[in-house]
Amino acid sequence: MHTIRDILRLSLEAKLTLNQIALAVRMSKSGVRTCLKRFKHSEMCYPLPAEMTDTELENALYPPKPSFGCQYQQPDWSRVITELSKPHVTLEPLYQEYLQTYPEKAMSRSSFYRYLNRYRLQHLPPVMRMRHKGGEKLFVDYSGDSLEYVIRETGELISTQLFIASWGASSYSFAEATHTQALPDWVASHNRAYAYFGCVPRVEVPDNTKTAVSRADFYDPEAPMRTACRTKSSSPSLSRTNSTPGTAENSTAWSARPTSSPNRHASNTYPTHRPAASRKKTS
Repeated sequence: MHTIRDILRLSLEAKLTLNQIALAVRMSKSGVRTCLKRFKHSEMCYPLPAEMTDTELENALYPPKPSFGCQYQQPDWSRVITELSKPHVTLEPLYQEYLQTYPEKAMSRSSFYRYLNRYRLQHLPPVMRMRHKGGEKLFVDYSGDSLEYVIRETGELISTQLFIASWGASSYSFAEATHTQALPDWVASHNRAYAYFGCVPRVEVPDNTKTAVSRADFYDPEAPMRTACRTKSSSPSLSRTNSTPGTAENSTAWSARPTSSPNRHASNTYPTHRPAASRKKTS
């Protein structure tokens, strides 16, 4: 490389300063200093041998970096990605496990993250991939296509709504048909879904169905379930059972308490205010 020869000539023969050499070869001052330092540590003598080519001189002062496979021991990247899908698993414990497995040929933490991202780009499909932890998110919604059944005695065709609950990590799903999308059916479907799964999720993600979200908001959406809990005791209300997840009977669930009215499904409207009688102060 002619630049290296010029730097050596201007420094060792012409005795120019670093600033003068940098201006002459159009290079930074730090680059010139690094080149001279590398030449000093290389134990080569000046003037250079006549048979030395520019490529040999460059490789002597700036040796090529070893390839990835020669310097580092690659982990099983497919296993790393599989472990990341498990709950409470992050990259840090996986990197520490990698260090313990290959203490002599382990790469740095930044290289570990960089090569993992490169593996994802090369081996995973180019889609907007959502990474879910096992047991973290349960997605619930009603299907757009409804189901129907026929009453044999009368031949009447009854339309139903299809409730679906699906885990984000495994796509393991629960589905059932109810007569309406009203709040009592919504709550009862959740109870049966939790009993079917034998556990409850850490986070439940409903779609923008009116049964789950009456007013959409990025920070504080309003849910009909809150409104139902504020009604008087004679209206359909909700109660929550807190217990240890893992069994169907001990799952955290919302259950609906029926009203005293014989036709408790006649009205699906739940007042958002307290009746005037209940606002009176008691002496």
